[in-house]
Amino acid sequence: MDDTKRAQLEQVERLATSLYGAQNPQERKEAERLLAHFTDPNTDNPSVILAQAQIILDHSANVWAILLGCTALLNVVTHHWANFTTPQTTEIKNYLMNILATRGLELSSDKRGLPALSELVKLITTVAKLGWIDNPELQNIVPEAMKLIQFSLMHARVAFILLSELVSTIDIPARGALPLAKHRRTALFFKETCLLNILHMSINTITSLNNGGEKGD
Repeated sequence: MDDTKRAQLEQVERLATSLYGAQNPQERKEAERLLAHFTDPNTDNPSVILAQAQIILDHSANVWAILLGCTALLNVVTHHWANFTTPQTTEIKNYLMNILATRGLELSSDKRGLPALSELVKLITTVAKLGWIDNPELQNIVPEAMKLIQFSLMHARVAFILLSELVSTIDIPARGALPLAKHRRTALFFKETCLLNILHMSINTITSLNNGGEKGD
C-alpha cells in the first residue's frame, strides 16, 4: 500500500473509531457526516465504495474500521445487486469467506470485535441469499462453514455464527433487493436442501465436543 492510501486508511480508522466508540455526541455526528458516502444507498460509484471497503478489510486491524467496511459493502450489495454479474458475485463470496477464515478468530476473541464479526457474517449471508437461486456457487458457504468446524473449537464457534445467521437471513425477506416470490423460492429451496444437513451437523458437532472430540483450540 502506498503512503497516500495508508494515510487515507488511517483517517478512516480514526473516523470509524469516533463514529462507533466516541462518547461525545458532536464527535460522533461529525464522523458520521464525513463517512456518509460509505453508507449512501444512492451512491453513483458503488465500485469505488467496494474498492475502499476492500482496502479496509485487507489492511486494517481496527475493529471499528472493519465494521464500517462491512457495513459499506452490505449497503452496496443490497442496493446494487442487479449490477453484479454471476462471476462477480462468486468472487465477492469467495473473498468474504477468506476474510472470515483469516480474521474471524481475531474478531471473535475480542469483545470489541464482535459487532464487526456480526456485520461480516450478515454480509456473507446476504450475498448468499440474493444469489442463492441464480448462482449455485453461493450455496457453497454451507460446506465451507462445515470445513471450518473441523479446525478447532474457535473455528467451530465462527462457523456456527455463520450458519445461524444464514438460517435467519434466508428466512427474512430482503425488501427492495429480492422480489417476494423469489425470496419464497429461495427459502423453500434452502429448507429442502440445506436446513436438515445444518441441523444434523450441529447436533453431531456438539455431541462430539461434549464427548471430548474437539481438535483443540
